[in-house]
Amino acid sequence: MPTTRHQRTIVHLFIGLALLSYAFRDADGAFVKYILSSVGLQFLWFFPDLLGCLSLVVLACTSLELGLALFFGLVFYSTVGYLVTGSFASVGAGLKMLLPAFCGVVLPSSELRRRYVNLALLGILVISCLGVFYSYVATPPWSGMAFETGDSVKAAKTTMYYLGQTRTSGLNEDPHGAAFAILALCMLVFVRTRSFFRISCLMPLALAAIYLTTSRSSLVAALLYFTLLLFLPREGSPTRSVVLRLSLFASFMVFVVPLGLMIYFSNVSVTDVSYAFRSLFARARESWIMPFEVMDTLAPYAYLHGYGIGGVGFPLLNSNVSSYFSPVDNFFLFNYLMFGVPYLFVYVVIAWTALREHDEYKYILLTITTIFGHFILGYGSSLFLIIYAYSINGLVVNFRLFSLRHEPVLQPLASPRKAVEIA
Repeated sequence: MPTTRHQRTIVHLFIGLALLSYAFRDADGAFVKYILSSVGLQFLWFFPDLLGCLSLVVLACTSLELGLALFFGLVFYSTVGYLVTGSFASVGAGLKMLLPAFCGVVLPSSELRRRYVNLALLGILVISCLGVFYSYVATPPWSGMAFETGDSVKAAKTTMYYLGQTRTSGLNEDPHGAAFAILALCMLVFVRTRSFFRISCLMPLALAAIYLTTSRSSLVAALLYFTLLLFLPREGSPTRSVVLRLSLFASFMVFVVPLGLMIYFSNVSVTDVSYAFRSLFARARESWIMPFEVMDTLAPYAYLHGYGIGGVGFPLLNSNVSSYFSPVDNFFLFNYLMFGVPYLFVYVVIAWTALREHDEYKYILLTITTIFGHFILGYGSSLFLIIYAYSINGLVVNFRLFSLRHEPVLQPLASPRKAVEIA
């Protein structure tokens, strides 16, 4: 990692630019594709990924131990992914989907508190909310158009239907993406300031926009987020700390819900499931259980070492074994399927060390993303990866293989002006 003040400023500038680029592309993807296609600059779709590669380099330079761990880890799991799929394209797609997480890991709190970064995120949030209202009452010009960005050709569907309800996507490509992007932007915007005035202005706007997308999971997560933000005692209160720690602990235990559903639905026929619960049945059977059913054929020992990078989920569609694809709508299950047993150890370590966190706002971020991650893929959203990685970045950048660290994993947040930068 660069050591001089001038170099750190340049590095943080690029990290902040990566954050804003990912945020705009993630929240308003259909609009971005429409504009880039109109001017023939589709290649700029990958600009955030270029900055994501820079974030990986910055992270690797943080320490020799971390750099070596990243190098050997990526090489090993890329090799496993290639042996499973026989496709460099699948491995490349798998590496590309990891890039936003590296941005979140090296993202310092001080960068999020910079006025221009905060105002830019606020602007993207407002535009995204207004985009939902716009697409609810009108048909955007990009509706139904097919966009080519080099890695895929996809038609934009700004309006979908569920049980007779209109599901609007705003400036995004799907309703769920639009809903979570709005929630994620709120979580990033309130890192800098959590004044009651700003919350009271943005909360109704965000909740209304998420409601119009009819994304129930995002709406529940948003209500929980604003509850933790608004109705707990003031910062520094023992009651607040206890409630936040209990909420975070409970979020790590949510894994028993999808695990229980997998066990229950493993021997149940769809005709035995009521219509109201068939979405859960489909998620358990086709998303969570299927990778284990094909394991003997595709990768017999994947339960130990995983399928590798590119060997599971949507990167698999770039290979000749795409018939084994399943969406795996569970961020943590996806990580286990990709990295195997070592990830179970990582999950436990993160849960254990996160409870020693002193930055109470990161408690909220990690609680929401952990609960949400048990029911969504996560890798389909750059903002999800950035926020989740940011909430645990103290653990990662303080990684030491040969020495124990006795101080708190993450330093306490004294005030916006005295925020500790990650260096």
